[in-house]
Amino acid sequence: MDANEKKSKPKSKEYPAVTLDAAIAFVEKFRDYPQNKPISYDVAAEACGVKATTNSFKYTLSSARQYGLISTSSGKTISFLEPARRFARPTEGAAELQALKFECFKAPKLYSELIAEYTGQSIPQPQTLENILVNQYGILPAVAKVAANTFIKTATEIGAVQNGILDLTPETPQSSSDVVAKGADVTLSGTATLVPDAESVFQSSNEEFAAPLNISFGDKRRAILYMPIDATQDDAEYVKAMIALMFQKVYGVK
Repeated sequence: MDANEKKSKPKSKEYPAVTLDAAIAFVEKFRDYPQNKPISYDVAAEACGVKATTNSFKYTLSSARQYGLISTSSGKTISFLEPARRFARPTEGAAELQALKFECFKAPKLYSELIAEYTGQSIPQPQTLENILVNQYGILPAVAKVAANTFIKTATEIGAVQNGILDLTPETPQSSSDVVAKGADVTLSGTATLVPDAESVFQSSNEEFAAPLNISFGDKRRAILYMPIDATQDDAEYVKAMIALMFQKVYGVK
Protein backbone atom coordinates (compact mmCIF):
# COMPACT_ATOMS: atom_id res chain seq x y z
CA MET A 1 0.00 0.00 0.00
CA ASP A 2 1.55 3.33 -1.08
CA ALA A 3 1.32 6.67 0.73
CA ASN A 4 -1.63 7.88 -1.34
CA GLU A 5 -3.62 4.72 -0.58
CA LYS A 6 -2.97 5.14 3.15
CA LYS A 7 -4.17 8.75 3.04
CA SER A 8 -7.37 7.77 1.23
CA LYS A 9 -8.20 4.89 3.60
CA PRO A 10 -11.73 5.51 4.93
CA LYS A 11 -12.07 6.48 8.57
CA SER A 12 -15.02 5.60 10.76
CA LYS A 13 -17.05 8.19 12.59
CA GLU A 14 -16.01 8.36 16.23
CA TYR A 15 -17.78 5.95 18.59
CA PRO A 16 -17.23 4.65 22.15
CA ALA A 17 -15.62 1.21 22.07
CA VAL A 18 -16.11 0.51 25.79
CA THR A 19 -19.17 1.02 27.97
CA LEU A 20 -19.70 3.97 30.28
CA ASP A 21 -19.34 1.70 33.33
CA ALA A 22 -15.97 0.49 32.00
CA ALA A 23 -14.86 4.09 31.43
CA ILE A 24 -15.91 4.99 34.98
CA ALA A 25 -13.97 1.99 36.31
CA PHE A 26 -10.96 3.34 34.42
CA VAL A 27 -11.07 6.79 36.04
CA GLU A 28 -11.69 5.23 39.46
CA LYS A 29 -8.23 3.66 39.24
CA PHE A 30 -6.82 7.16 39.73
CA ARG A 31 -8.92 8.26 42.70
CA ASP A 32 -5.76 8.60 44.82
CA TYR A 33 -3.92 10.73 42.25
CA PRO A 34 -4.07 14.55 42.40
CA GLN A 35 -7.25 15.27 40.48
CA ASN A 36 -6.19 18.72 39.31
CA LYS A 37 -2.96 17.58 37.68
CA PRO A 38 -2.53 15.72 34.37
CA ILE A 39 -1.27 12.15 34.18
CA SER A 40 0.93 10.88 31.37
CA TYR A 41 -0.32 8.11 29.11
CA ASP A 42 2.53 5.87 30.26
CA VAL A 43 1.68 6.26 33.95
CA ALA A 44 -2.04 5.72 33.28
CA ALA A 45 -1.34 2.64 31.16
CA GLU A 46 0.95 1.20 33.83
CA ALA A 47 -1.82 1.61 36.41
CA CYS A 48 -4.03 -0.47 34.09
CA GLY A 49 -1.36 -3.13 33.63
CA VAL A 50 -0.85 -2.44 29.92
CA LYS A 51 1.33 -0.32 27.64
CA ALA A 52 0.25 3.05 26.29
CA THR A 53 0.41 1.65 22.76
CA THR A 54 -2.06 -1.16 23.53
CA ASN A 55 -5.26 -0.88 21.52
CA SER A 56 -7.48 -1.59 24.52
CA PHE A 57 -5.88 1.35 26.36
CA LYS A 58 -6.37 3.63 23.35
CA TYR A 59 -10.02 2.59 23.03
CA THR A 60 -10.62 3.23 26.73
CA LEU A 61 -9.05 6.70 26.54
CA SER A 62 -11.11 7.60 23.49
CA SER A 63 -14.32 6.36 25.09
CA ALA A 64 -13.69 8.12 28.42
CA ARG A 65 -13.03 11.34 26.50
CA GLN A 66 -16.25 11.00 24.50
CA TYR A 67 -18.26 10.38 27.69
CA GLY A 68 -16.88 13.65 29.06
CA LEU A 69 -14.84 12.05 31.84
CA ILE A 70 -11.37 13.12 30.69
CA SER A 71 -9.61 15.42 28.29
CA THR A 72 -6.44 14.47 26.43
CA SER A 73 -3.62 16.57 25.04
CA SER A 74 -1.16 16.27 22.18
CA GLY A 75 1.50 15.88 24.85
CA LYS A 76 -0.03 12.49 25.67
CA THR A 77 -1.47 13.45 29.02
CA ILE A 78 -4.88 12.88 30.64
CA SER A 79 -6.78 15.42 32.69
CA PHE A 80 -9.82 14.46 34.76
CA LEU A 81 -12.98 16.49 34.26
CA GLU A 82 -15.67 17.19 36.85
CA PRO A 83 -17.80 14.09 36.11
CA ALA A 84 -14.76 11.84 36.60
CA ARG A 85 -14.01 13.44 39.95
CA ARG A 86 -17.63 12.99 41.03
CA PHE A 87 -17.54 9.30 40.17
CA ALA A 88 -14.07 8.64 41.60
CA ARG A 89 -14.80 10.37 44.92
CA PRO A 90 -18.61 10.44 45.18
CA THR A 91 -20.26 12.74 47.70
CA GLU A 92 -23.77 12.57 46.20
CA GLY A 93 -26.64 10.16 46.49
CA ALA A 94 -27.52 7.37 44.09
CA ALA A 95 -30.13 9.46 42.26
CA GLU A 96 -27.66 12.25 41.52
CA LEU A 97 -25.00 9.81 40.30
CA GLN A 98 -27.60 8.06 38.14
CA ALA A 99 -28.53 11.40 36.57
CA LEU A 100 -24.84 12.07 35.97
CA LYS A 101 -24.51 8.72 34.18
CA PHE A 102 -27.41 9.69 31.93
CA GLU A 103 -25.67 12.98 31.09
CA CYS A 104 -22.40 11.19 30.29
CA PHE A 105 -24.33 8.69 28.15
CA LYS A 106 -25.65 11.60 26.07
CA ALA A 107 -22.18 13.15 25.61
CA PRO A 108 -20.76 11.18 22.64
CA LYS A 109 -21.96 12.75 19.39
CA LEU A 110 -23.04 9.39 17.99
CA TYR A 111 -24.99 8.56 21.15
CA SER A 112 -26.71 11.96 21.24
CA GLU A 113 -27.99 11.28 17.72
CA LEU A 114 -29.12 7.74 18.55
CA ILE A 115 -30.82 8.90 21.75
CA ALA A 116 -32.68 11.63 19.85
CA GLU A 117 -33.82 8.99 17.34
CA TYR A 118 -34.83 6.18 19.70
CA THR A 119 -35.95 7.75 22.99
CA GLY A 120 -39.40 6.37 23.75
CA GLN A 121 -38.94 3.62 21.19
CA SER A 122 -37.67 0.07 21.15
CA ILE A 123 -33.90 -0.19 20.75
CA PRO A 124 -33.09 -2.13 17.57
CA GLN A 125 -31.62 -5.60 17.90
CA PRO A 126 -27.78 -5.64 17.71
CA GLN A 127 -27.61 -6.82 14.08
CA THR A 128 -30.19 -4.25 12.99
CA LEU A 129 -28.46 -1.43 14.85
CA GLU A 130 -25.15 -2.51 13.33
CA ASN A 131 -26.61 -2.06 9.84
CA ILE A 132 -28.20 1.27 10.80
CA LEU A 133 -24.84 2.57 12.04
CA VAL A 134 -23.21 1.66 8.73
CA ASN A 135 -26.00 2.97 6.49
CA GLN A 136 -26.95 6.14 8.34
CA TYR A 137 -24.23 7.17 10.79
CA GLY A 138 -20.90 6.75 9.02
CA ILE A 139 -19.62 3.81 11.06
CA LEU A 140 -17.41 1.45 9.08
CA PRO A 141 -18.59 -2.17 8.76
CA ALA A 142 -15.42 -3.46 10.44
CA VAL A 143 -16.28 -1.73 13.73
CA ALA A 144 -20.07 -1.46 13.51
CA LYS A 145 -20.70 -4.57 15.63
CA VAL A 146 -18.58 -3.21 18.50
CA ALA A 147 -20.24 0.21 18.22
CA ALA A 148 -23.76 -1.28 18.24
CA ASN A 149 -23.15 -3.69 21.11
CA THR A 150 -21.43 -1.03 23.23
CA PHE A 151 -24.37 1.36 22.83
CA ILE A 152 -26.92 -1.30 23.78
CA LYS A 153 -24.85 -2.63 26.68
CA THR A 154 -24.22 0.85 28.08
CA ALA A 155 -27.89 1.81 27.87
CA THR A 156 -28.82 -1.40 29.68
CA GLU A 157 -26.11 -1.11 32.36
CA ILE A 158 -27.07 2.42 33.38
CA GLY A 159 -30.80 1.67 33.53
CA ALA A 160 -31.79 3.61 30.41
CA VAL A 161 -33.73 0.66 28.99
CA GLN A 162 -37.19 -0.03 30.43
CA ASN A 163 -38.93 -3.10 28.96
CA GLY A 164 -36.86 -2.75 25.80
CA ILE A 165 -37.69 0.98 25.46
CA LEU A 166 -34.98 3.65 25.61
CA ASP A 167 -36.00 5.93 28.47
CA LEU A 168 -33.70 8.48 30.13
CA THR A 169 -36.38 10.00 32.34
CA PRO A 170 -35.00 10.51 35.86
CA GLU A 171 -36.62 8.24 38.42
CA THR A 172 -38.74 9.82 41.14
CA PRO A 173 -37.38 8.97 44.60
CA GLN A 174 -39.74 6.93 46.80
CA SER A 175 -39.97 6.48 50.50
CA SER A 176 -39.58 2.97 51.87
CA SER A 177 -43.25 3.01 52.92
CA ASP A 178 -44.27 3.79 49.31
CA VAL A 179 -42.21 0.88 48.04
CA VAL A 180 -43.84 -1.51 50.50
CA ALA A 181 -47.35 -0.25 49.74
CA LYS A 182 -46.97 -0.37 45.96
CA GLY A 183 -44.66 -3.26 45.26
CA ALA A 184 -44.53 -5.76 48.08
CA ASP A 185 -46.51 -8.04 50.33
CA VAL A 186 -45.29 -7.78 53.91
CA THR A 187 -45.38 -11.01 55.87
CA LEU A 188 -45.76 -11.27 59.62
CA SER A 189 -42.01 -11.77 59.95
CA GLY A 190 -41.42 -8.38 58.33
CA THR A 191 -39.81 -9.82 55.19
CA ALA A 192 -40.94 -8.17 51.95
CA THR A 193 -41.92 -10.46 49.10
CA LEU A 194 -41.99 -8.63 45.77
CA VAL A 195 -45.06 -9.11 43.59
CA PRO A 196 -44.26 -9.04 39.86
CA ASP A 197 -46.28 -6.90 37.48
CA ALA A 198 -47.88 -9.63 35.37
CA GLU A 199 -48.00 -7.51 32.21
CA SER A 200 -44.27 -6.71 32.35
CA VAL A 201 -42.90 -10.14 33.20
CA PHE A 202 -41.19 -12.16 30.47
CA GLN A 203 -40.76 -9.38 27.94
CA SER A 204 -37.45 -9.99 26.16
CA SER A 205 -35.45 -6.96 24.95
CA ASN A 206 -32.35 -8.74 23.65
CA GLU A 207 -32.06 -11.82 21.48
CA GLU A 208 -29.00 -12.92 23.47
CA PHE A 209 -31.08 -13.43 26.61
CA ALA A 210 -34.03 -15.49 27.62
CA ALA A 211 -37.09 -13.50 28.66
CA PRO A 212 -36.18 -11.44 31.72
CA LEU A 213 -37.96 -11.50 35.06
CA ASN A 214 -39.15 -7.90 35.30
CA ILE A 215 -40.45 -6.95 38.77
CA SER A 216 -42.18 -3.59 39.11
CA PHE A 217 -42.05 -1.57 42.33
CA GLY A 218 -45.13 0.43 41.29
CA ASP A 219 -43.72 3.10 38.98
CA LYS A 220 -40.54 3.31 36.91
CA ARG A 221 -38.44 1.57 39.55
CA ARG A 222 -37.92 -2.05 38.56
CA ALA A 223 -35.75 -5.02 39.33
CA ILE A 224 -34.79 -6.94 36.19
CA LEU A 225 -33.03 -10.30 36.09
CA TYR A 226 -31.60 -11.38 32.73
CA MET A 227 -30.47 -14.96 32.21
CA PRO A 228 -28.47 -16.01 29.12
CA ILE A 229 -30.32 -18.32 26.76
CA ASP A 230 -27.79 -21.10 27.35
CA ALA A 231 -27.93 -20.85 31.17
CA THR A 232 -28.03 -24.22 32.90
CA GLN A 233 -29.78 -25.23 36.11
CA ASP A 234 -26.42 -24.98 37.88
CA ASP A 235 -26.11 -21.40 36.60
CA ALA A 236 -29.56 -20.60 37.97
CA GLU A 237 -28.72 -22.14 41.33
CA TYR A 238 -25.57 -20.00 41.48
CA VAL A 239 -27.59 -16.84 40.76
CA LYS A 240 -30.06 -17.85 43.47
CA ALA A 241 -27.20 -18.29 45.95
CA MET A 242 -25.73 -14.88 45.04
CA ILE A 243 -29.11 -13.17 45.56
CA ALA A 244 -29.44 -14.87 48.95
CA LEU A 245 -25.94 -13.65 49.84
CA MET A 246 -26.88 -10.13 48.77
CA PHE A 247 -29.92 -10.19 51.06
CA GLN A 248 -27.75 -11.40 53.93
CA LYS A 249 -25.04 -8.79 53.40
CA VAL A 250 -27.22 -5.78 52.56
CA TYR A 251 -30.44 -6.39 54.48
CA GLY A 252 -29.35 -8.78 57.21
CA VAL A 253 -31.89 -11.35 55.99
CA LYS A 254 -30.78 -14.98 56.39
